[in-house]
Amino acid sequence: MGNSNRLFARRIVGYLAGTAAATLIYVIWDTCVTHLSVAPAGRPSIMFEMGVAIFFAIFAGFGAAMILIAPFWFLVALWRNSAPRFGALYFSTMGAALTFLAACAMSSLAPKPLFIEDQTFFEGFRIAVERQGVVFLVAGAVFGCVYWLVTERSLPVSTSQS
Repeated sequence: MGNSNRLFARRIVGYLAGTAAATLIYVIWDTCVTHLSVAPAGRPSIMFEMGVAIFFAIFAGFGAAMILIAPFWFLVALWRNSAPRFGALYFSTMGAALTFLAACAMSSLAPKPLFIEDQTFFEGFRIAVERQGVVFLVAGAVFGCVYWLVTERSLPVSTSQS
């Protein structure tokens, strides 16, 4: 009973660590894109740009996607024995795929300002893929890799003490 509780706790910690790392990647990426897309004379401060990136990470689909992939991610973790030799690759690929699909879907469903014309779900999904698809894939791959590092990777135990 104790081992199953420890494994469950490790999975929760791995999920939270992966989510934090993926969100950090998203915020840094969004800040860099915003900073580089504005002319040097009209750039706001970097702290303002980071604040905007954090706001969009929480409210524009990425934050909701990281919450919505939780049940699917635990299914992925349960089926990890299907590819035992490809641990990091398996989790990075599944993290990228799940995050990409969920984040693009949530970005399509996120509220839009009034000056943006109405769009269908698939048009919004396509726009999210064009504008943020790469960052969703990278953040999802980082999520999966961090989860694997924290939870699934077996660390060798040293028999000698230093």
